[in-house]
Amino acid sequence: MKKTIIAVLVILATVFMVSAVAENRISLDEAKKAALEYAGVTAENATFLKAYLDRDDGRIVYDIEFFDANTKYEMDVDATTGSINEFEKEVFQRDFAVQKLTNDEAMQVALADAGFSAENVRIKKSKMDEDDGRMIYEIEFVADGMEYEYDIDVQTCTIIEKNVEKAD
Repeated sequence: MKKTIIAVLVILATVFMVSAVAENRISLDEAKKAALEYAGVTAENATFLKAYLDRDDGRIVYDIEFFDANTKYEMDVDATTGSINEFEKEVFQRDFAVQKLTNDEAMQVALADAGFSAENVRIKKSKMDEDDGRMIYEIEFVADGMEYEYDIDVQTCTIIEKNVEKAD
């Protein structure tokens, strides 16, 4: 009986501590705003590639990546303080702001090529990334026991690379 009471108290204490930590976090929108301010980029000129809550060296951070025109920014924003922990900036020759393809459109290109609809696949990855100086969408999904991987150029809307193999 004592062990059960102690276990319940430990669980309640853990839940209380997790709740307290979560209440002290800044929001994702606040983290994005802090990242933009740090980089000196306006929200109108930024396209976010990823922004999500993560853990880095025991800290809770927002992993944020975005670009404007020809510069890509990557940073970790402390989820408690809003301060920037890590910052990387990469300038490219190409102007990425002239993007013709959205993430959803890239997904539709890959699905159409594979002959599936979104309802019939399990999406593993769908994100924009830089590859050899050009922006691409990396699309990965599983359907009918096969794994499909696509790289699609955001400017030309064409499939650059495609790989299909048996899913693990």
